[in-house]
Amino acid sequence: MTHRIVPLLMLAGLSCLSLPAQTPAQLLEEVRQRMARIAAKQSAPRIAELEALVGELETLHDAPVAVREKACGWMFSLLKKGSTHDRRIRMRLAVLRTLATLAEDPAWADRLVALSLRGGSGSLSGVHFWVERALGTLRGGGHVDRLAAHVRGEDVRARRLALGALARLEDAALRPRLHPMIGVLAEIADGDDTEARVRALAVLGALEPPAVLPTLLAAARDPDPLIRLAAVRALAQKVVLPGVAAYLSRLLTDDVALVREEAVIALAGGTDRSAVPILVRRLEKEPLRIRVALNDTLRKLTGFDHGPESAPWASWLKSVQAADKLEEVRPKPDAYSKPKPKPAEYFDIPVLSDRMLFVLDVSGSMDYSVGATSKTPTRMAHAKLELIRVVQALDERSRFNIVFFDQKIRVWTSGLAPATERNKQLAIRSVQELVPRGGTDSYGALELAFKGFRGIDTVYFLSDGVPSVGKSISQEKILQRVWDWNRLRGIRIHTIALQVGEQLNPFRRQREDKEEAARFMRILAQETGGTFTDRR
Repeated sequence: MTHRIVPLLMLAGLSCLSLPAQTPAQLLEEVRQRMARIAAKQSAPRIAELEALVGELETLHDAPVAVREKACGWMFSLLKKGSTHDRRIRMRLAVLRTLATLAEDPAWADRLVALSLRGGSGSLSGVHFWVERALGTLRGGGHVDRLAAHVRGEDVRARRLALGALARLEDAALRPRLHPMIGVLAEIADGDDTEARVRALAVLGALEPPAVLPTLLAAARDPDPLIRLAAVRALAQKVVLPGVAAYLSRLLTDDVALVREEAVIALAGGTDRSAVPILVRRLEKEPLRIRVALNDTLRKLTGFDHGPESAPWASWLKSVQAADKLEEVRPKPDAYSKPKPKPAEYFDIPVLSDRMLFVLDVSGSMDYSVGATSKTPTRMAHAKLELIRVVQALDERSRFNIVFFDQKIRVWTSGLAPATERNKQLAIRSVQELVPRGGTDSYGALELAFKGFRGIDTVYFLSDGVPSVGKSISQEKILQRVWDWNRLRGIRIHTIALQVGEQLNPFRRQREDKEEAARFMRILAQETGGTFTDRR
């Protein structure tokens, strides 16, 4: 998700809510009146409507200060009395984002930090993933100064929240205001509060003065993998500086796969070829996803593309080292044109992993017809065919499993199974026997993916609807939990919204909200580095 707030009206697909041309004050009053008419409703469509309505206030970004401050005061009153109900938290976060975008008075930074940390009614605890992003949109230097004061303060939770907001500061022109704090940030980065350290390193990585470099390089040697990960991501923004590529090269043998992968990706941003030999050697040891990253970095550093397998690169390296021309070698005209084997695909998403989990929604709505009559195939039939096809195409070096979910969560087998012919046939038989029924426990399926399968690096998540049952049906809370689970895993989640066809039963009272389902899976893919595919 980009730090700039996407217009909420577009997210909700509710263009019908567009308001006529008005003065800023009239627009604010119109939004307040409409909000009063629909605010009591709790249904998901109404929440999306409220979200879109609040989004209209973003057009006040350049309105007179008095109007914006009045709008902020009204929105703050909504936040203070807001509910923590799963379906209402989304609307409250929309209000928070819009308020932060419009706020002028520096005191709003203090008010929003205090509100975000308080307990009881109106609490925004448990969704800091979203709160930090919203606070990062605060527009003025005064806001940055207030957040910096919280960083210096004694309240540990306020310090973490302020650091997270400053790490996501949307306006890069405001970052120089943090230069006098480099010493404070370095001290926090070397402290004993892991959460504050991670955020402080992210802030330092975004600052330009070379004085930040010693702290980042020291963090790259820290025994805590979360700190090393934060350091390598910060150093990626400094890779052209002398000595940084050498430090990143040392992390190519880290015992945490995500740290190694981030180091590989970071090296692609520089021009130092001294890392090429170790990058080539790592191709013999890494899983496919990291080998793909290695090949991309080698291609950027050398101009050649030999694919993600070790042998062609090893042969190339031997030839250029024998000629002592690693630093001078330049690509041949056809370096990029050599044919490469095409990977298997799942709903047009390339399968660039050999440690994967397929997560398949088998809820009742998957029995909907994909055509205009009940005689046409169902979504379930379509999903089965695609999954069977990709399982059949898996390389024998791959390991995989399948999770099926409705209101219950089931797995095909334990652990990750080698993609032998026997295992593939057993998996296909299990898929063929599936019968759609029940609700959609997306939370439970994702929780099992993270907690039950330590060896995976990629998930293919297919569903046709919004979460409807389970520990939480709030999209925001589920995404927060995924962020928590994924911090050191770096699992890439590719999502497929399979929404072809319609529910043809005329007696069913509630129709599908396809925009809602697409929204959830789009953000889930974006936040984990995956690809989102919408099939309607």
